[in-house]
Amino acid sequence: MKRVIVRRVGVSSVAKYVGIVQGVLGLVYGIFALFAGFAAVLGEDSFDHAQKVGLSVAVVFGALVVLPVVTFVIGWIYGAVASIIINFFLDTSRGIEIDIEEEKK
Repeated sequence: MKRVIVRRVGVSSVAKYVGIVQGVLGLVYGIFALFAGFAAVLGEDSFDHAQKVGLSVAVVFGALVVLPVVTFVIGWIYGAVASIIINFFLDTSRGIEIDIEEEKK
């Protein structure tokens, strides 16, 4: 077993990873929001056909484009701030020891 001490984490790589994970989750949330938005738009009787089509396009754009982008940005900011805080504590505590076992082939 090999012992490794982690003294720093890359701020941009952690931020990118957290942002991508949050963006994918935002896409999943967007798919659920898409169905809810369609049900709300198509179930409303006060809109004519053109308004329903326009609102449906807006729901699709908001759920499948805007929501994942916003969640990616929020996740990226969260990952950057968290990694800065982690680096501060890793610096003051002289790192974290991790045992790594190499895979036998």
